[in-house]
Amino acid sequence: MDKLKEVAESYRSYMDYMYKIKLGKKSKIKEFEIHFRIDEFHHLIGLHKLKGHDRIKKAKRETIFSEILNGAITYDSIRNLKGIDQVNERIELVNILMPLIDSNDVVKVWHKKYCKGSNIVADYIFRNITPAGESFMFSRCCHNEGEQNFTSIFKKSDRDYSFGQEYWTLLYKEKINLLTKTSTVLLNKMNP
Repeated sequence: MDKLKEVAESYRSYMDYMYKIKLGKKSKIKEFEIHFRIDEFHHLIGLHKLKGHDRIKKAKRETIFSEILNGAITYDSIRNLKGIDQVNERIELVNILMPLIDSNDVVKVWHKKYCKGSNIVADYIFRNITPAGESFMFSRCCHNEGEQNFTSIFKKSDRDYSFGQEYWTLLYKEKINLLTKTSTVLLNKMNP
């Protein structure tokens, strides 16, 4: 199967789920939900990093997502474009996004001012440590208040994006299947 179509299908399956998150710090609680939206896929896998494919840059993100799924845009059609290395790294991580979220236990409030030279717009940074290495996921409120969407993901390089960011304790994490209305509590430090 086409590498680009495979990651789009994985992401489409994520859209059947949401997460409820509760963070705590000094008797304060922050609550939000994580949702997966079609229009965030484009940026999440790094298609904005590609140079030389005007259609991917200018067309509606939902249209690009559909064209990837129906085979009109394939990995072979972008494999030689400048910026493909960053897309490849993100494709690898987005393919395992759900296990990363399920196992994640480090969430920090993102403050751009503590990461000089970064253009990342986010509310939270999720740090993941796996046998394959360390990675960062960034989320922000894009559409509805209290709703976060992952907008960026990449492996740790020589820069630790979580350094200096405001640490909050992850108190509660619940994964909800929107189709079956079933849920799994992945972490609960609030009511042990």
